[in-house]
Amino acid sequence: MPKDYADQRYYNAGMGRFWSPDRGTANPGNPISWNRYAYAGGDPVNQIDPRGTNYVLVYGGWCWGGGENGGPYPCDIYRWNGVIGQAMAAPPGEDQGGAGDASEIYTEAFFSAVNALSDSDCAAIFNTNPDAKYHYAPGDVLTVMGLGANGYQTVPAGSYFGSIDFARMRLDYAAETVADPATSISTGANTVQAASATIYLQANPLSSGYYGAQTVQQLALTLIHELGHVYNDVYGLGGSKIVPDANANGDPNGGQDTNAKTLQDCHPK
Repeated sequence: MPKDYADQRYYNAGMGRFWSPDRGTANPGNPISWNRYAYAGGDPVNQIDPRGTNYVLVYGGWCWGGGENGGPYPCDIYRWNGVIGQAMAAPPGEDQGGAGDASEIYTEAFFSAVNALSDSDCAAIFNTNPDAKYHYAPGDVLTVMGLGANGYQTVPAGSYFGSIDFARMRLDYAAETVADPATSISTGANTVQAASATIYLQANPLSSGYYGAQTVQQLALTLIHELGHVYNDVYGLGGSKIVPDANANGDPNGGQDTNAKTLQDCHPK
């Protein structure tokens, strides 16, 4: 069979498959990345592989993720106003439609939160424990969690802190961070340490905290808030000024006022 040269590897147009595997490394947090014969993570509509080594998400004319220091940076081959990528999709059964739908609000809020975390005042909420093993930039940690990027600027390749997901939960919840139960160790009232944690956003449209009903700014602050819990819960991360939402008496609003004041230093747009 004829083989077509595709820069970094050979492609079989008749079979629609590559003959050789992608040279980029797999990401333990992204099962799709273990298929080294696929192009652009199996999502060539929203992702590209400009150098044939690591695929990247295209958003707003910029590339994010992959082996190019994470992004954002101008895409090598062309600048394309891409839309939501597979890692950013709305949960099944929720709004998937046109402009202004829930998945679009989430995508805009995610990048808004990443940009807000680049401000020194907002970033100062994080890395409050000087004895922590790592002091990664919070925007980099959120990027790796949201995009499954294989490393990003201050975060080395292969790092895994958890992910962002969607779940129907108590109607009075907007979000919840859950430490990995398989590796969690209790360290006191309302505190744990674990190898990773998942940020869950409210996926029930009946809730006032439904992620698709929040404004972009509100949802961005929600993500930053929950990232504070990740910094507190995951082994080696540098801690944060975000406190447990429930106080020692179990009051679910016990820490809300404190956290609201803390988040005043963050200004997502």
